[in-house]
Amino acid sequence: MYDKIVQILGISEEDTQAQDLIETLIDLCSDEAKSFTHEKDTSKLEELIIAMVLERYNTLDYAGISSTSYSGVSQSFRDGYSEQVKALIRAKRHLKLV
Repeated sequence: MYDKIVQILGISEEDTQAQDLIETLIDLCSDEAKSFTHEKDTSKLEELIIAMVLERYNTLDYAGISSTSYSGVSQSFRDGYSEQVKALIRAKRHLKLV
C-alpha cells in the first residue's frame, strides 16, 4: 500500500519527511477505515485506505479550506471526506449487530 501511494504522489526516495507523513497517514486512515467499516483485515480495505490517504495528503496545506473568495473575504471549509470516499466506505461497511 505504501509503495502504491508514494508512486501515485511521485514522492522521491530523498524526501524522507513526506515518506514519514505518508506512513503516519496510512496508520491513521487504516484505524479510521477499520472503525467505519467494522473490518479488521486491512488488506480488504486497501482501495479505501489509499483513497483516504491521498485525499488527506492533498488537503494538508489548505487546512480544510475548500474555497476562498478574495473580494468578499469569505472561505468555505471541507467537512469530512469527499463523496467518492464516502461511497467507498459505504460499500465496504459491515453492519455490527449488538
